Amino acid sequence: MKKIINNLIFLLFAYFIVSCAKAPEKKVEEVPRLTGVEQRIIIPGTWAYDVDSMRFGESLDRYRFFIEHVNKKIRVDYKTLKFGAYRDECDIFWEQIDRTRRRLVPWNGAELAILGMVNFEDVTLKDLLSAQYSNDKIVGDDNNNQLIPGTTIGIRTNKGNYAKMRVDGYLPLIRNLEKVENYNLQCTLVVYSKSYVQ
Repeated sequence: MKKIINNLIFLLFAYFIVSCAKAPEKKVEEVPRLTGVEQRIIIPGTWAYDVDSMRFGESLDRYRFFIEHVNKKIRVDYKTLKFGAYRDECDIFWEQIDRTRRRLVPWNGAELAILGMVNFEDVTLKDLLSAQYSNDKIVGDDNNNQLIPGTTIGIRTNKGNYAKMRVDGYLPLIRNLEKVENYNLQCTLVVYSKSYVQ
């Protein structure tokens, strides 16, 4: 009996040693969930934006340069902005055709839907799922503007996520003492992960 007890004690001790000697588990960094993430951004003319990663298709230095030359009074929290998306990953492009004609262009398989002048906060993921998307460009011309402030756009990204985007306004481009109105698009985005949809 004493031998059995000693063997049990030995086995428990051995189990304790082995379990303590296990290598610590690696912490896997989770990809941040996009559900309900809101971001206010300014998309400069001729720039692209990746809705999935919430990154601009340009560098931070170029964005700082843009802000300084458009309006030094603009307050930008650079900590909330991300840069360096590959252009072939970007979902939307703010195209400038000339001084008065511009388009919001779905890129790389993304699609857009005009939801209209609705209460942005009331637009749900269910509304986005049932919207009629297309790869058509949305007109933002001076004389024919489908992107007037207050308009909400639905976005189905090229990775299958969904977003709602509200047009908040426009900022001019001031270059060499020349002012180009409505060049830069101010908007609010809320992004929903496709994993939330399933």
